[in-house]
Amino acid sequence: MIKKKYFKFFIKVIISAAILILLFTQNDSKIIFNEFISIYGGVLIISLLFIIASWFFQFFRYHLIVNKQKKYFRFSESVKLIFIGDALNTILPAGTGEIMKSHYAYLQAGDLEHMYTSSFIEKAYAVHSIILIALLPLWVKGHSTILYFSVFLWSLLTFLLFSNKPILNLVQRLPFITEESKNNIKNTMSLSIHLKLKCILSSTSLWMCAMMGFLFLMWSNQLNVSLSDVYYTFPILAVSRLFPFTLNGIGVQEAVLVLLLSDYGINAEQSIALGLQYRVISHLIPALIGAGIILFNKKSLKF
Repeated sequence: MIKKKYFKFFIKVIISAAILILLFTQNDSKIIFNEFISIYGGVLIISLLFIIASWFFQFFRYHLIVNKQKKYFRFSESVKLIFIGDALNTILPAGTGEIMKSHYAYLQAGDLEHMYTSSFIEKAYAVHSIILIALLPLWVKGHSTILYFSVFLWSLLTFLLFSNKPILNLVQRLPFITEESKNNIKNTMSLSIHLKLKCILSSTSLWMCAMMGFLFLMWSNQLNVSLSDVYYTFPILAVSRLFPFTLNGIGVQEAVLVLLLSDYGINAEQSIALGLQYRVISHLIPALIGAGIILFNKKSLKF
């Protein structure tokens, strides 16, 4: 099992590295490096503030869901768990690190079913919101096949989030889950309408702040783009992160960005440099913080 896990990780490293190497060899790597370090600091600070605000909405959403029954964690502990999820996203496919952080939550507070179900619900709200935001860009860009699939997936998620009876009925039929576990899952999934609306609002605010952060990052690189340009680009970029065979979408996002920004006259070198800048700010820094938390709590696993 361990060898299989390391093999999968190695394959993802190879695929991500291969895509990045291809991007660098097909373009001028010296220009990419110069573009990467050529950034206007004043506007960058505004970008950082928006990205940090997006983190706050993610902390808030998870804190709402996980503490719905009783107060399992302080807000600071919820923050640490989100960063742990970011660290795990680096080695797990399609953003599942955000779900696997539940293992650490369980070690802190117990109640295994509640912790995992809370993370699944949180992930569902995140995907639900970004798909909704992405529908118009997909339609404008003419990606009809992806658009139809996205409409279907969003409709399905909306139905399941507001009427969770199908999932609960499925859980009730599973013979290997105890009645106590089934009741815990049912209680966790039973969110009030007020709480569901809060989750949708915080998820939408999260993505809008991230989008604004990306816009100001582009402006800090003196790229001539508008808010509407970013709106038609960012949601598709965010969804590409879910590609399962790479390290947290590394390589795929940069390649997608080259394709998307070419419509606005931005060359490949600028697009690759921008993608790497955004990855460092929004993905690498939180992952390093999460890795530090894991290492610091390696023995006791206590906050």
